[in-house]
Amino acid sequence: MLIDIVSKGGNLLLSVPIRGNGEVDEKVRAACAGVGEWLKINGEGIYGTETWKKYGAGPQSEDAGVALRDQGFNEGQGKAATTEDLRFTTKNGKLYVFTLLIPKPGAPVVVTNLDAPVKNVKLFGSEKAVKSTDENGVLTITAPEAEPALRISLCYEVEFEQ
Repeated sequence: MLIDIVSKGGNLLLSVPIRGNGEVDEKVRAACAGVGEWLKINGEGIYGTETWKKYGAGPQSEDAGVALRDQGFNEGQGKAATTEDLRFTTKNGKLYVFTLLIPKPGAPVVVTNLDAPVKNVKLFGSEKAVKSTDENGVLTITAPEAEPALRISLCYEVEFEQ
């Protein structure tokens, strides 16, 4: 949800319920800690970013969507995310490509409509080189083998040639 909201230029407001004695529930505490750990790795693609020319790609973003109701709250009402669903942000001339689910190792992650040749692709949370091809404005990245730090969503940093 955080990635989807930020890719559309929004901010996620998190409401943390507190028990009557002032303590935070352990499940809520663990969920917040998990988001914090993910942001330590991928935060560069979230903090201070802007929307790209399109917020996303894949079956979920191609869906006409669910009509807004109840003061605009429609999260969770559309199609479920797939491994083909991507979200995009940009900052300082770099493109950040997020997968909404972890693709199987070796599966392609495809980004179309690029305006410039790709210089470098990096995967946050991994020291391994990223396998990718850039042909006629279409970037195809080969999903990596699973690593413990990459268990929620992948974030690729795409640098363009000047």
